Formats: sequence, structure tokens, C-alpha cells
Amino acid sequence: CSDDDADDDDFDWHCGTTYKDANTCDEDSSCPGKLDSDCSDGETCFPIVNCDKKSVDPFDWRCGSTYPDAAECMDGSSCSGKSDSECIGTERCFPVINCSDDDADDDDFDWHCGTTYKDANTCDEDSSCPG
Repeated sequence: CSDDDADDDDFDWHCGTTYKDANTCDEDSSCPGKLDSDCSDGETCFPIVNCDKKSVDPFDWRCGSTYPDAAECMDGSSCSGKSDSECIGTERCFPVINCSDDDADDDDFDWHCGTTYKDANTCDEDSSCPG
């Protein structure tokens, strides 16, 4: 679909092998001409909504064996590089929304089980794990 009057400046255009790759909004991946030919071989120029908002990461990245474990935000559990390799043993790096404390109301979240965050984020009724 196209609209000749549409304001294309609502997007930041970046190259990547996938949308997720382009969505990192790296300065070197910009394709302001909005053409795949502006990108390296094998990459596509994708429209990304609001890269400027991505400059501030809303998450506190923490290691843990589970999300609730990571959300305790223990000293030394930071994985600011967002990589599991920064964590000890089999722990994984999680994007923590708010570090929990003893007074926190965990009912603000819908807890779901899954082998990955993406899997759990489908919020399948059968995957609910409220406890």
C-alpha cells in the first residue's frame, strides 16, 4: 500500500539480514535512500519505527536462571551487553522491567512459561505459571 502524501520521515531506515537485525538501529546500518542497494550484499533496507526512542534502553539487563531470579537484581548480575555469555554457568541474560523488592506486587505481571522469552510471550493460556 502506498499513499503519495504519506510522511516517510516517520521511519528510520536501516539495513539488516532480518528486521530484528536492522532494528538494532546501528549508525553504520542506516540506508536513508530506502533502497536495498544502499546495504551490503544479502541485506535488506527496512523501515524502523522510532530509532530515536531506542537510544534509551528501558530495561535493566540481568542474569538469572529464570526471569524472577534475574528480577531480584543481585549485585554482580548485570549483563549490560545483553548476552548470555556474560552470565555464570547456565544462567541467561533477561531484560528486567523493574527490579523486584520485598514490597513489590508481582501481580502486575502475567507470568507464562516457555523455553524462550518469545515462546512465553505468546501468553498461551496453557503456559500460565502464576506461582
